Amino acid sequence: MASPAPVVFQIGFNRCGTKFITELFQANGYEARHWGQGGLAEDIFYAKATGQVPLTDWPKARLFSDLESVHRYDRPMLEAFKEFRFLEEQFPEAVFLLNERDPEAWAASRASHHDGQYIRFHAHHLGLPINEVPQFWLRDWERHISDVLTHFEGNERLIRYNIDSDQPGDLAERLAPWFELRKIPGGPGRKIREKRKRQLVALRGGMEVAGPKRGAAPIDRLFVESVARHCAALDPAPDALLDANRHSAVHAVWDGRAQVLDRKGEPLPLYRELGWEVDRFLARPRMPKLDRVQGVLNEVLALHRPRAMEIDMQDGRNLGADGMRAPDNRIVTYNRRPGAANLVLWPLPGYHTIGERHFAQAVTPDPIPFEEKKDALAWRGNLAGRALAGRFPEQKIRRPSHQILQDLMKAERGGEAETLLEAELMQLTRYEFVSRYFGHPDFDIGFTLPDQFRTLREESLLSLYCTERVPLSWVYGYRYIASLSGHDTGSNFFTAANSNSVVLKEEDGWELFYTGAFRPWQHYIPLEPGAGDIEEKLAWARENPARCAEMVMASQAMCTRFACPKFRREFLNLILDTF
Repeated sequence: MASPAPVVFQIGFNRCGTKFITELFQANGYEARHWGQGGLAEDIFYAKATGQVPLTDWPKARLFSDLESVHRYDRPMLEAFKEFRFLEEQFPEAVFLLNERDPEAWAASRASHHDGQYIRFHAHHLGLPINEVPQFWLRDWERHISDVLTHFEGNERLIRYNIDSDQPGDLAERLAPWFELRKIPGGPGRKIREKRKRQLVALRGGMEVAGPKRGAAPIDRLFVESVARHCAALDPAPDALLDANRHSAVHAVWDGRAQVLDRKGEPLPLYRELGWEVDRFLARPRMPKLDRVQGVLNEVLALHRPRAMEIDMQDGRNLGADGMRAPDNRIVTYNRRPGAANLVLWPLPGYHTIGERHFAQAVTPDPIPFEEKKDALAWRGNLAGRALAGRFPEQKIRRPSHQILQDLMKAERGGEAETLLEAELMQLTRYEFVSRYFGHPDFDIGFTLPDQFRTLREESLLSLYCTERVPLSWVYGYRYIASLSGHDTGSNFFTAANSNSVVLKEEDGWELFYTGAFRPWQHYIPLEPGAGDIEEKLAWARENPARCAEMVMASQAMCTRFACPKFRREFLNLILDTF
């Protein structure tokens, strides 16, 4: 019986034909794994740090390519293709593919990747101005290529492939000792070649990366202190402490060193990598919401303020309110109800990380002046949340939306169960709002349900209200943007607050680290819980364009403050002082 083909690791940089390499293997029946939203690189780094074998979740894969994770501001930058020594130790029979191209053209391609977002990720993680990143890349290219060639000198298991000087069939020929690759995908077409030329011209001309440059916001010490006070925990009454088993599944207890335990006292799969140039936590990939804990830990380490703390970054934390008892220790969370004790507010990693599109920007990304927008209100989002206790105090059990939707998927169309479920949905702000105003000329609204509920998009009472997904910038076309509660407060608030539109925000009672700074009638138009007064407030906005303009300016100015790294460090340090 023939032995299986070896594993191939692509160990050149991205933007060097990695898509073609992946397609070559797939076209010939071999399983190939490409990038995986950074999951391949995260798997390799976590395995190396914890003494495990990497990539065991893909035993049949013959190719692993694009081994990097550089796509989020709140996660570490991981370049696992540089870990070829570790990969060689774990896979002694592996073949290593060094993909190359003209370095300057490669840097130009990277700089324009994802409309400039990719180079901004690198600038953030490297701590460099954006215009210095391409030169860093070119130096890094030389270092890495030299390192690979020195290590594999004379080793026939290193294959080199240059997308500029080699033909597509050359790679198949060089891999012939191990793989039968008869089907050769075509090379880049005319449009791709022309695009590469434009990228190179832009780089040589001192390209301007897409997006606004960050301004320098002045630091107001009193404002910093007010934000920190808002985030600080209230002291609980002695008889109002919470049983530990009521903590969420993402509850974490950190000893301030390397140990992080879950709510049951078992170790969480988080590993602190501590060295001369690095101090960070690595997380086991593909564990829901573990990246939120990782993000908090790494932000604390970046401030050089490690200390013992409890963390619970779950959505909709109603501990210490709505009839629930308070936790017995201070817990770092990103949301709480008014008056809730022992909960310390912290930015939600990913959503509230500087640089993320969902978060505050130093300069508005909205290019459309208020007066040129459609005179209507816009909202798109998931059907999320549960009935607000303040609106339905008699409701003892307020189920979260995903449980209702799961039952709706099983309910007979038009049957009694569906009728009862719709009555339950009507207690959710978002459903009541969309079902009332969908199709109204003053509103452009609708649900964008996730794929797990795709059948509801097509065949259910929700199908009437479901719309296609739209880019984040879609709302910029409208003068008014609604921000409605979901599991906690509306996640689109900063998108709306950053814009040239005025925000109509539901006063849902949820507190986040920023909510004390944004004030009704100064930064946004308030809506009563449930948004039942939205027609009245929309009419007021239309009658008062000057006041709306003032709110837009005030809201953007507040976003500039929250987008300032120095301001963020200062108020987070004050929060840590309370531990």
